Amino acid sequence: MFQLALSASTSAAAAAAAAATTSAADSNVEDEAAMDVNEESTEEGQGASGGGTSSGSSPSASPRPSTSQQSEAAAAAAPSTSSGEAAAAAAPEQKVGTLSYVIEDFTPPCLSSSHDLRNSYSWDPLLTEPDFVAAPVTTFRHAPMSDCWDQITVGMKVEVENRECDAPPPFHPSFWVASILRISGFKALLRYEGFGQDGSKDFWMSVCSDKVHPVGWCSTKGKNLIPPAVIRSKYADWKDFLVKRLTGARTLPTHFYAKVWESVGSAFRAGMKLEVVDKMRICQVRVATIRDITGHRLFLQYDDVTHDDNGFWCHEESPLIHPVGWAKRVGHQIDAGQEYYDRCTLENFGEDDCTEDMFPDYPQPPGNFSAGMKLEAVDPLNLASVCVATVMKVLRFGYVMIRIDGYETDETGSDWFCYHASSPLIFPPGFCEKNRIKLKPPAGWEDRYFS
Repeated sequence: MFQLALSASTSAAAAAAAAATTSAADSNVEDEAAMDVNEESTEEGQGASGGGTSSGSSPSASPRPSTSQQSEAAAAAAPSTSSGEAAAAAAPEQKVGTLSYVIEDFTPPCLSSSHDLRNSYSWDPLLTEPDFVAAPVTTFRHAPMSDCWDQITVGMKVEVENRECDAPPPFHPSFWVASILRISGFKALLRYEGFGQDGSKDFWMSVCSDKVHPVGWCSTKGKNLIPPAVIRSKYADWKDFLVKRLTGARTLPTHFYAKVWESVGSAFRAGMKLEVVDKMRICQVRVATIRDITGHRLFLQYDDVTHDDNGFWCHEESPLIHPVGWAKRVGHQIDAGQEYYDRCTLENFGEDDCTEDMFPDYPQPPGNFSAGMKLEAVDPLNLASVCVATVMKVLRFGYVMIRIDGYETDETGSDWFCYHASSPLIFPPGFCEKNRIKLKPPAGWEDRYFS
């Protein structure tokens, strides 16, 4: 887990953001753009890393450079200039350091999509509805960022692109500080600092977007912080305003981008082979190839099938998929070529074969199944039904083949399905009655409640 608190008691991140502020009034855009982005570094320069102690006072601004000094000031503002020298020039009597953290540039995990999104549903129209409530990211254990999303809170400050900027092209894109007002799923409702209670310019944006940055990002990247045009005249000293607003605030951590990348990373890659349940005959598995990966979801295509319905999506932790050689190891039926049988027998696996360590480890319960036992199970062909079922065969390592008793008997066994003993989809007899859940009866009991 990572800490999202901005250690602004040191005032360093607040000072850095204020130092990057540029007043872009039409008459003096060039003049103000030459501000030294390091002129308000704190004495110890610990920044938003939280590693230093506070001097307890807000940094003071250096004098604004005159027009004749514009080129020297611009050079001081360049990222390649030593920030220590620039600060020393601004306040020679004070020992001043630079921000001690580095905020990396964000390359989003995916800039384009391989999917046809023309008819994809968008949540944006519903986000503005007062009664709309999105299930929080933290309720989905398998979702990216779910393990730390509860640390992203209302009131956090971020730096985002200024959509209300009328500055000339040299200052595009410009940025400004915004507060998180509301969180719905991965998106947050943002309001630019300085608008107070005015929500006319509020906007929604994904927190994981490459357009959202921690406070201090503009300072480290030499970007301009320019207040929105409609409120530019509201305050005479925007730098002082930002220091007051940001001191003691919270922001994203400097390694937030790395956490986003880590959360969508996958041990799988396109082109790898695995074994997956045959959706045309659920009692067996087939070899399949991973064609695409999006958000821990795999798009699989069966190898060597004659029908066209050979592709589907599933999560990489789905119990429907298994490593190469799994069927041989547990004793499950598989439809594959002789060459595949042979190399699984010899355990001659290649670099494109998915291995056991890439899949969840299912613990085996202490009890043991045996053929003929009765149980209650979710119907794999109708997930809305819990049915009376029978254990048809016991495999190795805790796997069992079960049959739903509500269907006509298939002598070929094509209606058998494999569950692991630890599966949350199978239950002992009496489970449904205890929890007041309707239990689908076996064949011949259709007109009576079965318990």
